[in-house]
Amino acid sequence: MGLISFFLERDTIVVLAIFGGIIATIGSYMVHQKTKPRSKFAHLILCVGYGLTLVSVTLFIVAGFATAYSD
Repeated sequence: MGLISFFLERDTIVVLAIFGGIIATIGSYMVHQKTKPRSKFAHLILCVGYGLTLVSVTLFIVAGFATAYSD
């Protein structure tokens, strides 16, 4: 239960959201560059950033339900 509670902590969720946002921003910048030497790599970076952001949103929702029904 210790590992699950670590991922449901507010600080962990916020760090995942910020880290995902930064990676998605870098990926978006790489995708929209005029010179595209590594287009597939740029899309992979963008998808990883979106994935981390999605994980943080999902954990935020799960943490909300966990605290609401913890009685």
